[in-house]
Amino acid sequence: MPRHSRLLTLSLGLAVAAFAAASCSDDQPADQPTDPAAAADAALTAMAALPTTTSTMPLNTPPTDTLPTDFDPIDENTPSIDEPYVAPGPGTVISHYNLRTNDCFDREEQLVSGQSLITTTRLPCDEPHRFQVFAQLEYPAEHPSVYPGDDVMEDFALLSCYRHFEPWVDAVYETSELEISVLTPNQIDFEDDMNHYRGIHCAVHRLDGDRLMGTARSSGL
Repeated sequence: MPRHSRLLTLSLGLAVAAFAAASCSDDQPADQPTDPAAAADAALTAMAALPTTTSTMPLNTPPTDTLPTDFDPIDENTPSIDEPYVAPGPGTVISHYNLRTNDCFDREEQLVSGQSLITTTRLPCDEPHRFQVFAQLEYPAEHPSVYPGDDVMEDFALLSCYRHFEPWVDAVYETSELEISVLTPNQIDFEDDMNHYRGIHCAVHRLDGDRLMGTARSSGL
């Protein structure tokens, strides 16, 4: 599917989901967790009327038990044979929660002791790198809220990040050499009573799969 068509499809899908959620909202008891779909759609509508800005600070507090590496459940189709751990290259291994706007970074996945180990490494932008953060946003849902699901979360993030792409890159997304990637909250951090994390990281990477060299900000790529 062409890139601009995918974003249009996401926009329509989110609007339909929000309408369905809003139709049921009047019957929901006040003490129940809220469904964030309607809030997400309302936030997108409100953002369209505001000047586009790119935050350089986190919009909420990252989970308190953040580690330098992130463990994701291993896919059931992934072979169970462990591969030897390969230490990351140059740069600083951090949690992706600690990435900030304009940071350049890599994310590598390896199978270690039956777990999928995802390592996030922050790099100087003058070193070859895969990604660069161009905006930090927040999913608009108060706590407690029901986690909207991976698809809704990713769709909202992609549409929101799209608005910040052109002013930061200085290029139209549809004809750019860059693509949008998003890092979004998982269900555990989203619904946790202490963390209730809502942060979204918007990042760019090259469409052709090559590494970036230098900052992509105002690059016109």
